[in-house]
Amino acid sequence: MINSRDGEKGYTLIELIVVMVLISIMLAVSVPRFRTALVSDQLRYSSRRLLGIAQGIRAKAVRDYCDYRLYFDFDEQRVWYSKEVDDGNGEVVSESFRLPVGVRVLDIWSAGAGKRDGGEPFLSWSRKGYAEQAAIHLAEDDGRVVTLLIRPFLTRIQVLDGYQEAAVY
Repeated sequence: MINSRDGEKGYTLIELIVVMVLISIMLAVSVPRFRTALVSDQLRYSSRRLLGIAQGIRAKAVRDYCDYRLYFDFDEQRVWYSKEVDDGNGEVVSESFRLPVGVRVLDIWSAGAGKRDGGEPFLSWSRKGYAEQAAIHLAEDDGRVVTLLIRPFLTRIQVLDGYQEAAVY
């Protein structure tokens, strides 16, 4: 910044150009990363959404003192949960979630039923909030895979990068 004889203060054209070039370089480097992270990471979005649904089911099972099931439809790539009702009317279907284009459920592993990769398998939560031990494997078209680990007595569900085999549990 320079001071003139008249008491006016200001920046030179060179200083302004240097600042604009530096800002342009910073934006050119950072904007593509933000766009990729926020817009196109459908696998991360799907795993977080599924994680939230599973944690919500546990909370509802304890609150309602009722069993819940989380269903997976491999053909339509849809996930939903239902409340097991003892009044003879069967199940009450609740929130439904369709996986984004390019993301799919590869398979579901549970301690009780083993690995399932077709049909409409489900995972159960008891009225005390306990879930069966399970792993949900999500994949994106670019080959990335995420594993959601559900443990019977822990409230926290782990999200791990890559395909984790059942032997790890």
